[in-house]
Amino acid sequence: MRSLAIGVALLLGAVAFVNWLIDPYGIFSPPPIRGVNVNKPEFVAHMRLTHPYAIARLKPEGLILGTSRAGRGLSPTYRMWRGLNVYNAAYPSVSLYEMWRTLQHAQAIHPLRVVVLSLDNRVFYADRDGNGTFSEKRMRVDAANVRQPNFFSARLPDLAASLLSTDALLSSLRTVRFQHWSPLTLGPRGEWTRLSDSYDYERAFRTMTSNTFERYRQYSAEPFVLARAVQPLFDIMMLCHRERIDLKVLIPPAHAWHWEAMRIAGMQERFDAMKRAIVATNQRAANAANAAPYPVWDYSGYVGPNTEKLPESRAAKMRWFWETVHFKPELGDRILDNMLAKAPTTAPGRDPYGAEIDVNNIEQHLAAWRQAQRNYEHTHLRDLAIIEALHTAWQRRR
Repeated sequence: MRSLAIGVALLLGAVAFVNWLIDPYGIFSPPPIRGVNVNKPEFVAHMRLTHPYAIARLKPEGLILGTSRAGRGLSPTYRMWRGLNVYNAAYPSVSLYEMWRTLQHAQAIHPLRVVVLSLDNRVFYADRDGNGTFSEKRMRVDAANVRQPNFFSARLPDLAASLLSTDALLSSLRTVRFQHWSPLTLGPRGEWTRLSDSYDYERAFRTMTSNTFERYRQYSAEPFVLARAVQPLFDIMMLCHRERIDLKVLIPPAHAWHWEAMRIAGMQERFDAMKRAIVATNQRAANAANAAPYPVWDYSGYVGPNTEKLPESRAAKMRWFWETVHFKPELGDRILDNMLAKAPTTAPGRDPYGAEIDVNNIEQHLAAWRQAQRNYEHTHLRDLAIIEALHTAWQRRR
């Protein structure tokens, strides 16, 4: 019996060591070994486990919040941060509530100086994550901002699951196996990094456009109460006002193909309503805090890089986009240049890409957005025909 116990203990110790060394979920920070544990192909499904512990370990001064668009496009190591310790806490299919709780968690661990908040329309459709993997118990504070002990309720079970479970061991094995095969990995500061530039852009555009039609079908079937959906946004803004955090808000870019798919799906009016709600909530929070509203930048629409032409051959590369919704870090750098620069928007030499919006200019901005849409449709008849054909094919498959 003693020998059996020793054998079991040694086996568990070996499993725990392997899982710690491979660290498939990116929470332990073991020494990096190229070809063994540097890349994290398993990261997307486990980010709601990874981020809270990474934030606790790294104690960032700056935070990026958003969906996978922000995760893939906004760099926490970009030069405009000027040495600031920044972490990209973007989640796949994240809700505004989760973003608020992640902000509370980070602020409770270390005072934040700046937060970049990326708001695409996905964040307005969910109160919680759809995978059921977000845990309030991992947060340093509860929703009332009261510190909560989480060693036995969250950390100990998470350690056991990450070190001793069969799932963790299988993830470790897959991590080693796919070190050189995975297209994406999680960077040390939370960024989603693409490992290969070998990419079929036309196929990716067509696939994502079809996926967009299906996603908007799901959105249209869900209950949608915008006044309730923006409450966590108000909470985020009030927390930043109260703690004197420099908040930068953006509506992220997407390619014109995406906006055409949104129009064809009949979801344009909702997107306009979301923009109105963002600027109204920003003004309401500013009034409540007796402060100036935060800057809100809109990078959506039919302007600049968003109308980039698709390559005519598989050998050609796109400069700004991977597909219709995920933009490259090169475009993210351009956005951060605009948002983090100290010069006024109209200063000579400033990039004209992106527009600052508020309660005073929102209707004029939406009208200009629609006019740019009409102009694009008149000059891109071939693209429009392809998108409409994809919509027809999607309808037939349903």
